[in-house]
Amino acid sequence: MTSHDVNTVKNLESHLHTYVRSGKDNPIAVIGGHYPLERNCAPGVNADDSFGYFPRYTMDLACRLVKAGKEHGKDVKVALLVDDHSQQADTQWYIDRIRGNPEKSNIREKIENYFSTFKIPEAYQKLMDKHGLSEKDIVSPKYHPLVFQESKYREEFAKQTGLVPGCAGEVRLILGELADNGYKKVVGLIPARCQGPTCAAVNYYNIAKKKHNLPDLKVAFAYLTSAPFPSSSDFRNDDETPEGLFRRTVETQGQVRIETMG
Repeated sequence: MTSHDVNTVKNLESHLHTYVRSGKDNPIAVIGGHYPLERNCAPGVNADDSFGYFPRYTMDLACRLVKAGKEHGKDVKVALLVDDHSQQADTQWYIDRIRGNPEKSNIREKIENYFSTFKIPEAYQKLMDKHGLSEKDIVSPKYHPLVFQESKYREEFAKQTGLVPGCAGEVRLILGELADNGYKKVVGLIPARCQGPTCAAVNYYNIAKKKHNLPDLKVAFAYLTSAPFPSSSDFRNDDETPEGLFRRTVETQGQVRIETMG
């Protein structure tokens, strides 16, 4: 992948807007609003939840990218990922069936109930309404009408390979599904801690594409910190703003980076 560092929120957003509008690639998926399920199975979309301000900002930016793309004649949709594993007591509950322990915990039942009665989080619905978007502007994945449930792809990766699943295997399958459904370009607003595995996933897709003649796919992943809201002693007035998130990313990662392929 090719790396490109940006030094301001304005430059980050300008780069991604240009990427969405440029070229003839259609349709386009924008991964944004990625949020975790907290241990009580509540959607972690608030600044004091596990991913901090990251989910709210990336959902807003994804909606703006979709709106801008549509205004330029592009077929663009939001791809919404839900992390239903990292905040649970057993972070690999989803492979209990493969382990032969399907009744190990009640985590599966609680999470399956969450997705069976799923509704777009209210905070996200307000952002979609603000930008004139509806559920028709959300990618409809294989396992759920509205969201990519991460555990499903991790479980599938473990079944296919026998390997311990992680971000790389999960994202590799998601990219493959998007490509199989005709998407030509993917923009991803990704937690910075997942940079290594998700870059690996893109490279794995590229290798598989050449070996198995898979569809072409262009990818641009931008990485921002997904950290809990800072303690009161470390609080700054702009923490719950795009500029604050950008600054926190630079402080913890050294840069805000966009990785592209294709």
